[in-house]
Amino acid sequence: MNLLLCAIVTLSLHACASKKTAAVKEKNDVVISAFSSNAQNKKIAQENKEKNEKENQKLEQKTLDQSVLQKDSPTYVIQKYTTELQTIHQENQGKISANDEKNIAKKVRQFFDFQALAQYSLGDHWNKISEKDREEFSQLFIQLVESSYLQRSKNLVSDYKLEYKDEKIKGNEADVAISVARNDADIEIIYKLHKRSRDWMIYNIVLDNVDLIKNYQNQFSRVISSKGFDELLSVMKKKLKGDGIEVDVSL
Repeated sequence: MNLLLCAIVTLSLHACASKKTAAVKEKNDVVISAFSSNAQNKKIAQENKEKNEKENQKLEQKTLDQSVLQKDSPTYVIQKYTTELQTIHQENQGKISANDEKNIAKKVRQFFDFQALAQYSLGDHWNKISEKDREEFSQLFIQLVESSYLQRSKNLVSDYKLEYKDEKIKGNEADVAISVARNDADIEIIYKLHKRSRDWMIYNIVLDNVDLIKNYQNQFSRVISSKGFDELLSVMKKKLKGDGIEVDVSL
C-alpha cells in the first residue's frame, strides 16, 4: 500500500513538473514571439515613417509647384514681379533707357507696399512724429528706395536663373524664398509679403540673411538718437541730390 502511494505521489510530482516545464516553455515562446513581433512592428513602423516623409516631401514640392500657377498666391506674385523685370532687361539686352527706368519704377510700385516699408523702417520713432513728418519722410524714403532699386535691379535679375525654393503662409503674412544663380555665388532672397485688400504686397526683403527693415531701423535710429529727426530728413534730401551722404536704402 505504501509502495502504491509512493508511486502515485511520484507520478503526480512528475506530472506537475512536466506541466510546469510546459507552462514555462509556453510562456517563453510567447515572450519570444512577442519580442519578434515587436521588432517586426518597429521595422514596419520605421519603413512607413520613411515612406510618409518621402510622400510629404513630394507633396510639399507639388504644393509649391501648384502655388506658382495660382494667381492669388504669394509665389505667383513674386514670379510675376521678377519675370516682368527680367523681360524689360532682356528686351533691351541690359541697356536700360530712361523710359525703361520709368517702367521698372512703375512695376516696383505695383508690387511693393512702400508705405508699410517706410513705417516699419522707422520702428518706434514712427509713433513719436507728427502726421506731417510721417508724410514727408515717406515721400523721401520712397524716392530713395526707388532710385537705389533701379541701380540694383540691373544686376539682380537681368540674366540670372531664379529658383523658387519655398513658400510659407500664416494668415495674412507670407514668406517666399528664391535663389538667384550667379556666376560668383548664389544669392538667397526671402520676400516678405502681407495681404492688402485682396492682393499680396511685398513689404520687406531678407537678402543673404540681411533684413532690409532692420537695416533701415539701425541706420535711421542712429541718426535720430544722435541728431534728431529733422537731421534725418536733411540727410535724406542731400542723398537724393547726390551729395554723397551714406544712407543705404537699397533693396
